[in-house]
Amino acid sequence: NLVENNNDPMDTYGHGTQVTGIISSNHNQYRGMAPDSHILAVRMGNNPTVSDAATGIEWCVQQAVQHNVKAINLSLAFGYPFTDQLCARYLYYPIQSALAAGISVIAATGNMGVTWGMGDPACEPGVISVGATFDYTGNFSLPTYACISQSATPSTIACFSNRNESTDIFAPGATITTTILSNPGTPAFGSSGGTSFAAPHITGIVALLYQLNNN
Repeated sequence: NLVENNNDPMDTYGHGTQVTGIISSNHNQYRGMAPDSHILAVRMGNNPTVSDAATGIEWCVQQAVQHNVKAINLSLAFGYPFTDQLCARYLYYPIQSALAAGISVIAATGNMGVTWGMGDPACEPGVISVGATFDYTGNFSLPTYACISQSATPSTIACFSNRNESTDIFAPGATITTTILSNPGTPAFGSSGGTSFAAPHITGIVALLYQLNNN
């Protein structure tokens, strides 16, 4: 817990709960991509800083051997979208440490709808960058993401998704049903949209690949 500087990682905002459900929910109806996976939660608050993210990544690297850490999901984006040449590389050193430790790093591209760049850390070398596609047919409106679509169809790139020619992969990002905050022991589910919810689909797939072959 980087917010209160203790060992209680429980989510109070909801974003982490939604992301985690997409990766590892074992609910019968709303099942995550890798329901047998284990989550090491790192709480960074509602508006994490670059320093928070760096500390979180470094902590995961420190836990890699003891807890068999194989993937880090970063459903966040810092800065205005960057071209490949101008990527800020805010998290270059902690990410390179993770990659050197055999940990895959997956990051959301961001939600400003640009077609020429991605947020950091998605633009960083070695990171699996994930943009979002629609997952349904109909109208879609997320004005805060500069996105209003009258013709959303499955597998088309979502209007809010940052991307460029270097974006590695796209995954469903709108709208996704996943876990939400609720009373302990009472499962609850809701829908949301954003590249934050595309990235964990790929993180779950990475976990499945490691489950098949840990090497």
